[in-house]
Amino acid sequence: MKKHTCSIIALLFLTAVAFAQPQPQIPTQLPKHEINKPQANAQLLQLNNVIIGKWKGARLIQNIGSVTVDSLWLEFKKDGTLSFKHQQYEFNGPVTAVYTINKNTLRIVADKFPFKHILQGVWDINTGSINGNFNETRERDNTQPAYYSPGTATGNFNLIKY
Repeated sequence: MKKHTCSIIALLFLTAVAFAQPQPQIPTQLPKHEINKPQANAQLLQLNNVIIGKWKGARLIQNIGSVTVDSLWLEFKKDGTLSFKHQQYEFNGPVTAVYTINKNTLRIVADKFPFKHILQGVWDINTGSINGNFNETRERDNTQPAYYSPGTATGNFNLIKY
């Protein structure tokens, strides 16, 4: 009887082992598709890491009763300078300007007689654009064309990288 009981127990054990479902393995490391998945680098998501290069945009100059649109072309360099050109007085050619960045806020100062431009804007990380306000001062200068007039202009601007 003992022999028969041992045989039945052995048979039940072998049957249980044969029909047992394999247990999932707990991975000791991430699957390859998770390992190779790109991760966002917070340091790359800062304006000083994307500013270098060519940008274009527009200024909206707020006049009494009207708005004038003026095109902008800028080329930022690593040394904190940029080439600044705008459409309204393009006969003066590009001006070398300076820029500073504080987190995602950009400040540009282009100061070449008779013009002084100050632009201050914020980089929108989602759209990649820089939007802000500007102030332009025009000094009296008899060498400028007839349509030139001294004074101050203010308004908004936007830039996109191209």
